[in-house]
Parts: sequence; C-alpha cells; structure tokens
Amino acid sequence: MPTSVSPGRAAVNARKAYELREKVSERERLSIEAFYYLFVTGDLEKATQVYALWQQTYPREVLPYANLGFISASLGNWKKALEETREAMRLEPSDEINYVNLVGAYVSLNRLDEAAAVYKQAEDRKLEGEGLLQYRYQ
Repeated sequence: MPTSVSPGRAAVNARKAYELREKVSERERLSIEAFYYLFVTGDLEKATQVYALWQQTYPREVLPYANLGFISASLGNWKKALEETREAMRLEPSDEINYVNLVGAYVSLNRLDEAAAVYKQAEDRKLEGEGLLQYRYQ
C-alpha cells in the first residue's frame, strides 16, 4: 500500500531537488526547475521561461506544451493556451487531460462548436475522465 505524501513534504522535497539540480542531466534540471517555480514558488514568469527553454531544447516532449498551456490559461491568455494545448494534444493524442484543456480553452474563447468537436474526438477515442464529464455537463 503506497504511503501518501503531504503537500508540505512535497514542497520540502522539491526544494531539496532544486538545491541539487546541478548534479542531474539537463532534462532533469529543466523538469526540477519548472516544477519548483510553478508549484513551489508560484513564480509563473520564471516557470514560463524554464518551460519555454525545455520546449526549445526538447520539442517532442509534451509536458512543456501542456504546462505552458496551463500557465497561459491561468493568466487568462486563452489564445496562447489554445496554441500550446493543441501542440500538447498533437504530441500525446491519447491523454484525456489534453482534451479537457483544449475544450476549456475553446469554451473560454466562446468557440463552442470547436469545443464540442474536441469533446466528440475524446468520446470517439473512448477517453473518460472527470474533466470531460464536467465540460459535457456544461
């Protein structure tokens, strides 16, 4: 049975990883820094810079696109969120959360027909999840 980790403990571990980040590979360093800025300090500007560098260095990795989409959405920049999320979905078309984020961006831009089309794509792929059900209800 896995043990649960408290949010406080996760932050402690993230800070420790951040302090030791020079001892890991470049990709791991980018991951550690991005996580640290996004979830520990909440510095969205620095998180954006790290994710953009990660995206430029490793353009076939989905996480930088997905999290840049999340940051853009958090800041209300829905066009940028849509752009990043589209690319995340192109890279990982079987991940339900990419559909949720894309539907959310379309809904926020009042592009409801496109949101419905993305939801239909998720249904066609037999993807399910709480986020998709929530948007379906809305």
